[in-house]
Amino acid sequence: MSAPMSTARLRYLLTIYQLGQGGPVRSVQIADRLDVTRASVNRMLAVLTREQVVQKEHYGRVQLTAQGLELASRCWRQYSDLCQVLESRLDLPAEQLSSQAIAVVADLGPDGVQGILDSVGRPA
Repeated sequence: MSAPMSTARLRYLLTIYQLGQGGPVRSVQIADRLDVTRASVNRMLAVLTREQVVQKEHYGRVQLTAQGLELASRCWRQYSDLCQVLESRLDLPAEQLSSQAIAVVADLGPDGVQGILDSVGRPA
């Protein structure tokens, strides 16, 4: 799955990845981290479930599927590397830098970001 995804979906995917570290995450944790309502989380989780990147468990917990874990892991590495590259070249506040990196990963997809990282060199 190397096609671009929306910035919002990627934010949720990376948040679940970061919070869960391979395990289940409660929807309230996602809402708190992203500062959104639980209703917003539930709507996005329905989308991610249809895309088969998360699976819903009992008591409002979700977990990345094998496909979701692979995608999130790849996107997380590229997001982290891109943040380091941007930080070394731009004078932006951390929050803005993070949101810009997520937007680039979402817009270009993993293959496009890989091309950027290959051309500018990975951070040291």
